[in-house]
Amino acid sequence: MGKTTQKLGVAFLSATMLLSAAPGVANAATLNTQTAIGKYAQVHQGDLGKPLTDEQKFANGASAQEFEHGLVTYSQRTGTRTLTNAQEIQAFKNAGGVEKFGALESGSWDNTFCGQSVTTFDGKTRWMVVVDAKTQPSSSVDLNSSEGNQWKKDRTKSFACFPDNAPVVDQPTDPAQPENPVANLDWSKATFVSGQKALLLTTDTTAYVTAADANGARVTNAPVYEVEWLKVSEDARNVWTGENFRTSMFPVLGKPTAPATWAGDTSTQAFEHGTVTWTRGSERPTVELTQEGTVKLESAAQVHGYDIRAEGYTGNLTPLDDRFLIEKTSEFIFVYDSKADTAGWMDPRVFDEFVKDPDRFGTIKYSGSIGDGRGGPIYNYMITYFDEPEGGETQVTGFMTKSVTVSSDRDGNYIIDNEPELAPLTDPATVDWSKYATLMGNQQALYFQDGDSALIIAANPDGTPKMGAKAVRSDVLGFQMTRFDGRWDHNFASAWVYGSPYTDEITNAGALGLPLADGRYVEENGQKYYLQDFEGGSIKWAVPASRLIESDDSKVEITLNALGEARLAANDPQLPAVNG
Repeated sequence: MGKTTQKLGVAFLSATMLLSAAPGVANAATLNTQTAIGKYAQVHQGDLGKPLTDEQKFANGASAQEFEHGLVTYSQRTGTRTLTNAQEIQAFKNAGGVEKFGALESGSWDNTFCGQSVTTFDGKTRWMVVVDAKTQPSSSVDLNSSEGNQWKKDRTKSFACFPDNAPVVDQPTDPAQPENPVANLDWSKATFVSGQKALLLTTDTTAYVTAADANGARVTNAPVYEVEWLKVSEDARNVWTGENFRTSMFPVLGKPTAPATWAGDTSTQAFEHGTVTWTRGSERPTVELTQEGTVKLESAAQVHGYDIRAEGYTGNLTPLDDRFLIEKTSEFIFVYDSKADTAGWMDPRVFDEFVKDPDRFGTIKYSGSIGDGRGGPIYNYMITYFDEPEGGETQVTGFMTKSVTVSSDRDGNYIIDNEPELAPLTDPATVDWSKYATLMGNQQALYFQDGDSALIIAANPDGTPKMGAKAVRSDVLGFQMTRFDGRWDHNFASAWVYGSPYTDEITNAGALGLPLADGRYVEENGQKYYLQDFEGGSIKWAVPASRLIESDDSKVEITLNALGEARLAANDPQLPAVNG
């Protein structure tokens, strides 16, 4: 994979610790500038620092020397290679180091199945050594052995690393903390946490976590980590396990990757996508996500609809006072509330109202866009859901104007009307049909929502515009398409897309097919009407007096021509058309 992600809560070993870990090392190490390692170290002295050991030559043909900030190895086959992460160096040394495995073939790299690893050559065979503290550090496999070949064959199905055969190395322990009796744990009594692919086992005083497969079986040789807060903090545990749903940092943490380190009554522990700090007696642990973890949180905050990732969110959050973290994309705004540990996406118009009084609508619950998952084809309007203190729910949505619509169990339905003016319409020539358009249900066309209007172009079955097709604007479809909530909330626009809500048959609206030209407005007896010609006929729509209505099921007069009548009779909206 080769991708480096930010990691939090990782404590690096100091040069003094490295020196003390190497037996027989003289304090006054020297640099032999006549060797390949010495020449390399001269050039990279600023990166490597001072030598901690003299250069050593081993029976397998490899040479090695440790420095303040790295381990350098050399052989005729591999050339000069370095390892610079102190924890990875220690894991490599604990496994047997250069004396056992030979010279490094490269620096560490992210193996898909084992995490950060190195490969070496000992003069006879190639080895792979895991140096990742969060997986199975110091384990190794001869890549040319029968075991190594079998693992390479099986890993594409098992997605597992080779068996953990790391040698037991005495580690200093905190005398204030008892040893974890993991060998005696009965995992048959554990709870399978499918969302984390983990088993959670609670005892009378603490909790333990280990990896599980998709069926809930414990992964062979998976490490076991004690996570005390999963026993003590019921709210955090229920959110981490998914028993209580909310868009929180806890569900995206993943599994622990290292033991907790304690300073008095406060522990810090690394997880797959973040770090958790927990103080005994506190109500809830605090979480700091990695950037990758933040991206996962942003993704989880939207339950359905529009793919915000296409708009380029990055996980780079910026603070908004001392309570909120936000990221603004070209379309929407992500908001994390640290007070409630909840997150959601907001339309910019909703966000503008939200920041005036963050508790006005309740506590952020989650969000989702109108469109995919709600029955309609619109992808560019976001609903933010809030939990009301009394137990009800509020839905807040930004629409085409500067207005905001609120649907509240507590306060009823109302509109915050700030500036009811439409943005300028989009030039059809500038529409990226591959990114923003939707292939409609019964109509062989691409649809682009443009404020209260819509642009429609004839399309091929693969979702690309037909050669030579021209985009046509339809205000009636654009207006009504944003004012129905799914197939069963029926109006002219929904019938044009889906047909009858009760049968599989098309309706007069569906038989119309695609618009042939932009519509036009007329006025009769003080009423404004919209007229438009389609392939299968024409329509006349009485335009509502207010654009701020939440739904529009007003009658649209439809007059079918011969093609429309034929389509209706055949229940086939794709009978030969003339547009495109």
